Amino acid sequence: MNLIMDILSGIYNLLRRLAEWAVNTFLDLNIFEKINLAICIPALFAVSMPVGRYYIFESYFYINNPLAVYMIGIVILMFAVRYLSPVPRLAAREFINAYYIFWLVFRHLSGDISKAPYTLTSGFYINIAVPAVFMLVSLLSFLMFREE
Repeated sequence: MNLIMDILSGIYNLLRRLAEWAVNTFLDLNIFEKINLAICIPALFAVSMPVGRYYIFESYFYINNPLAVYMIGIVILMFAVRYLSPVPRLAAREFINAYYIFWLVFRHLSGDISKAPYTLTSGFYINIAVPAVFMLVSLLSFLMFREE
């Protein structure tokens, strides 16, 4: 019984230290990096939201975001490039978000999201707004805290 209690106590202490490390790391970030990390939450919701819908057979059918997997990649990139120097960090963040917005808008304008006649839903606009906010906050972080 003591062995089980020691193992559970060790696991608890490890998880507590990891949580303290994560909180302290978050508190040490500048305000714009905190905002960037907070925006990852709506970015993950934007992945699951439909970007269009069409009416057929007396009901609506929803179209999933064809570029949703790339939004997940953007969220991972926003975490990963935090450890680069400021100029490459800004360049990577701005390029990947602008690239995503470009292809999402291009797919809509070319009618390539669906062959059925569809209307856009709020998910489409959220999938554009999240990378745009990522770009804005990354630029502000670079301009205000360039020396970090």
